[in-house]
Amino acid sequence: MSDEFDWADFDGDEIVRPASRVVAYLNPNCDVVLRQERDLVLNDEDVWIVIPKERVSALIKKLQALTEAN
Repeated sequence: MSDEFDWADFDGDEIVRPASRVVAYLNPNCDVVLRQERDLVLNDEDVWIVIPKERVSALIKKLQALTEAN
């Protein structure tokens, strides 16, 4: 068995794909922050989204509708 392996030869054939960690927390304004750990290849920094606290319920309802529809 050769030690040489080229992942490009198997692009799209992965059985298990890596996933970046995602956390949710409150910022000082009590808004919800969704933060995804940076991808060392694609992103130099973490990606984050701030959801104003008054819109959290609407986001949850939308996410539930999306997942129930599929």
